[in-house]
Amino acid sequence: MTYQELYDLYQKYKWADVDLFGLRRKWKIEKKFGDLFRADLDAVHKEIYPRRRIIKHANIPAETIETTREKWMERALAWYTCVLGRVACLKRKMRALAITVELVPQLEMRVLKEVSSGEYGSQGWGAHKYAKSSAQIDVDLLVSCGFDAEIQSQRPFEDSDLTYYRVYANALPWQLDVCRRRGGSMFDHCVKLWKRGINPKVYYPFMDDDVFDKSCGAAMRGVGTPQ
Repeated sequence: MTYQELYDLYQKYKWADVDLFGLRRKWKIEKKFGDLFRADLDAVHKEIYPRRRIIKHANIPAETIETTREKWMERALAWYTCVLGRVACLKRKMRALAITVELVPQLEMRVLKEVSSGEYGSQGWGAHKYAKSSAQIDVDLLVSCGFDAEIQSQRPFEDSDLTYYRVYANALPWQLDVCRRRGGSMFDHCVKLWKRGINPKVYYPFMDDDVFDKSCGAAMRGVGTPQ
């Protein structure tokens, strides 16, 4: 498979990989198994109360409901485990192929990323700084891989401070993904953020505390590798 084919397939399953609070995972499992679970309860209700036309799950014994739930939870867990395995396999193949795949710049510039200051409203007056820096990260990666890239900003409402920062580049989405995988270690990435006055925890709230502390120290000493 080509890198683009792997990338397109990963987009189908990345909800299981990038899901900090489990919301998308919960929604996906509910969407796939919720109706099956309820249909199973409908069948149980008809078996217990064959003459009743109105189905009310509340009339089914609690033990029966719990047994049915456990059955579908077991199936959902098996399916989700399979999805995680597929995601891990895709990521391994993409990491290996990203090293050697040829990146050819495209003829046209296109939007590859859009970040709004509203996404970082928790940073107060620093919302614009963090939004623009998020876009700048990908601009730097694209340029390092031989692409032309720039940031363009837009304020859609005159009476609002909301600003969108868009990354334009002569690259395709899968090529940006390759650039990200070639971007070096998390440590060096965090050192660069610290030097720009950016706290990496804002972007990566669950990052390793050791990397966080050492990258901060390295940035303060003006170096790029741990001492």
